Amino acid sequence: MIPTSAKGFLSPQAYGLRNHICMIPCGGLLGDANQYWTKDQLLPYAKYVVNNQIIDNMFKGFIFNGIRAREKHFIYPLFVGFGEPSDITDWLLWADALFLPNLNLNALADVAGNEKRDVWVSIPYPHPFQKSFGTVGGRVLNFLLEDDRLEAVKWWIDQFLVRWNKNAHLHQNLDFRGFLWQREAIDANDEPLAARVNEWIHKKGCLSMWLPNYGSFGVINWNTMGFDVTAVNTNYTGNTSYDYKWIQYSSLFLQRTTPECR
Repeated sequence: MIPTSAKGFLSPQAYGLRNHICMIPCGGLLGDANQYWTKDQLLPYAKYVVNNQIIDNMFKGFIFNGIRAREKHFIYPLFVGFGEPSDITDWLLWADALFLPNLNLNALADVAGNEKRDVWVSIPYPHPFQKSFGTVGGRVLNFLLEDDRLEAVKWWIDQFLVRWNKNAHLHQNLDFRGFLWQREAIDANDEPLAARVNEWIHKKGCLSMWLPNYGSFGVINWNTMGFDVTAVNTNYTGNTSYDYKWIQYSSLFLQRTTPECR
């Protein structure tokens, strides 16, 4: 987590967040990747289950990360080269999928029970490969233009929030916290867009999150881009050539590159 002062790192108490957040990928590169999570599939992530008995809680926050909503059309930017960039159809399907009966958000609300969970959702990335996104505000948007990219993201955020507000039954068990910026690196071309998107997110009363990799482009500018929560992936999973020292490297990297810690 990005430090907020020389004394330590961002605490969940800073925004009243529930700690320990689980990433739920919705779809994948292969056609059989899970897009729709059921109650049974989410239960082991929300509860600690031993011999079919619930012993304790597990993750108290969940990110629903949209990878694809239909075959060969990818919302997740790293997979776009294996198919087609997403368009307005995919973005609407992603918004709809989050609220399907008995799946995804509804399934999480069921397993949460009396212990509320935080929820974050990924914003579809407006990939510059997409030159004919679809009609928003009476115009066909072209993602070669930053203003059109911003217009599409603002439109989708509003689409999601309309659905969230309509599904009031979810609010008893889930707290919607905000939106995830999908790309793990933000180059100079995307920094102004990310900042403008975060302005819109804050205007809507929500938080913004970014999960860059260790050493990613843009990390030192996380604050000027307006992200509320920035947590760096250490690239350590325990079963690769990277050893545990990468966790230490990531912490030192943050301390040296974050202005508040200089």
